[in-house]
Amino acid sequence: MMWIETSSLQKKLGIKTFLVDAEPASQSGLEADSAGSFSGLISWLESLNLKDLMPNFKSKDSVLAILSSTPAVLNSLLLNLESDAWSRKAEKEDWNLLELICHLRDTEREIHNMQIKLFNGHEEPFIPRPDTGVWASQRDYAHEHGLSALAEYNEARRENINLLKNISDDAWNRKARHAIFGPTNFLEVIGFMADHDRLHVQQTFDILKKL
Repeated sequence: MMWIETSSLQKKLGIKTFLVDAEPASQSGLEADSAGSFSGLISWLESLNLKDLMPNFKSKDSVLAILSSTPAVLNSLLLNLESDAWSRKAEKEDWNLLELICHLRDTEREIHNMQIKLFNGHEEPFIPRPDTGVWASQRDYAHEHGLSALAEYNEARRENINLLKNISDDAWNRKARHAIFGPTNFLEVIGFMADHDRLHVQQTFDILKKL
């Protein structure tokens, strides 16, 4: 049933779930954090700390979901943008949308793709982290075309998602040494990619609100 599948998917993505059902969770056999009557739902919510309702974005399923959905979010926000809005800045020191998308595209091509391939080719690889903060000026992002950069980002992310789908479950625990974070593993490194997505999706919303 659709509502059962939805509950199972939400749990995989790290979202707390309560199935309103006649049976308690221990007897229902369903993938939910809890289950019971509607009054039981109210009691369950009242018993939780608000922090417990924060989604867990660190599982493999939730990381892949974020990485897969980010292009759709960005495209829905930016595809119909007026041409001059790409380069408009609310504050002089802020990035504009053109710089942001060029940053995401080049990070996807040159950093994320490299990190995935390092894990495929090496045992306990060293993961470098280049300084991307200088790219906007060095690479003259201001004179690029926004929709073209967005399309190139989409293609780069599609390639990386295809690479990730072919990684075995065991390989997600493979160890590495990160230039900034030290000892780590493949899941955590790919989790950093998802965190980077969430940061810049929020930044996109913030820029659009100021335009």
